[in-house]
Amino acid sequence: MKIREMYNCVRPMCFDTKYDHCRYSTKGSCFVIRHRQELFAITAYHAIDGCSLDNLVIPHHAGSDYMLPMSKVLSPRIENTRIDTSNSDFAVIPIPEEGIDKSKFDESSVYDLSRDRDYLASEELNLIVAGYPAEINETVYDIRKLKHQRAVYTAAGQGQSFEEGLEKLKFDSSTGLTSFDGLSGGVVFETATHANDQIMGRLSGMLLMANSESKNGHYLSIDVITDYIEHNT
Repeated sequence: MKIREMYNCVRPMCFDTKYDHCRYSTKGSCFVIRHRQELFAITAYHAIDGCSLDNLVIPHHAGSDYMLPMSKVLSPRIENTRIDTSNSDFAVIPIPEEGIDKSKFDESSVYDLSRDRDYLASEELNLIVAGYPAEINETVYDIRKLKHQRAVYTAAGQGQSFEEGLEKLKFDSSTGLTSFDGLSGGVVFETATHANDQIMGRLSGMLLMANSESKNGHYLSIDVITDYIEHNT
């Protein structure tokens, strides 16, 4: 899949405050996939921990007033496990297509995992991370709106972490952020350069956490997430 086509699936994970002065705030990042013909939003569980389904909202895209329908929140998260760096620290939110307003929905805002079948990996693991860090996403109270700005960063894979399905990465030093807060739940892509210097990519996983000083982080393999979906939905 071409790089420029991949980023549309990521959006901010929002919280409905129910207050008129500013209706929504951000709760991290999320992305929407199509797996086996069904739609799911994926995010980090710790980003939405303590929130009820009634308060969670997922915009069709950043800045959109149209919110995607959600039926429930599923997670394998086990109580008293380590947050941020556990292979169970993710949430799957089924999106029922019968509840979608097709006049407001664009299929290009979804990442269809079947597109990755023809991807050819390279020996060097180059990664791209996309999400909505809190540092550059803020509530503008004067206009009662959220200021959304998607960020895209390059990183290098660092091999397996300390749990199965958990991988390490290191961001390039030029992120320009003093904090990675809000990137949790963001999407991680693997990229490879092929003929004619064309860069192609596939969805590799979900960012769990990253340290802004060391630039080190952990992400969860998409295989762990799809395996959970197949056995629990």
